[in-house]
Amino acid sequence: MRRGIIPAVSSLALTLLVCVTAPLVNAEGVTISWTSPTTDHLTSVSMVSASDGWAVGNGGVIIHWNGVSWTTVASPTTSPLGSVFMVSASDGWAVGGGGVIIRWNGVSWTTATSPTGSWLRSVFMINANDGWAAGADGAIIRWNGISWANVTSPTTDHLTSVSMVNASDGWAVGENGTIIQWYMGQWVPEVPSVFIVPIIMTVTLLAVAIHKRRSKPPIVET
Repeated sequence: MRRGIIPAVSSLALTLLVCVTAPLVNAEGVTISWTSPTTDHLTSVSMVSASDGWAVGNGGVIIHWNGVSWTTVASPTTSPLGSVFMVSASDGWAVGGGGVIIRWNGVSWTTATSPTGSWLRSVFMINANDGWAAGADGAIIRWNGISWANVTSPTTDHLTSVSMVNASDGWAVGENGTIIQWYMGQWVPEVPSVFIVPIIMTVTLLAVAIHKRRSKPPIVET
């Protein structure tokens, strides 16, 4: 039995080795293999297409995928970058430590004016003229096509991710189970079920009482 295990394990190891080290072939039949140009911790990646993508990370590192390989691109900051979001091949944003915000203009990454010093951990763009970023201490900022500005937040918990459905609906989440929603022009907190259940029960009982009162046959005097 033991002698039979060794060849099986060796065969499995060889198969894994071949799969890991062998180059890939894409749908067009082009052979692709890659190595990372950095040893820095990478925190976020955003792809424009199969041949155009970006990743960011610690130390302000920025790398770019051109469909064949990843290469390091000059960064305007040494602050850690926590999130990147590409709107198009010529427009993208990245945010990070100390409220740093940088933008890709199709040629280079440049620093943008930030309205906050809080650690920004997530950025999401609806389009070129509307986007959001969120981070430490519940910080929320919005891009209006011209500048970034602070938006009132219903929480002081650290927010770790923001995602928008459209301009009027979106969500952000964070520590301690925090969930907030962009609704009717403002960010509103999740209402704990400990409050919702009693309210629902009260409304239900009230509705039943009203229904019974209305359905009770009138008293006819004789």
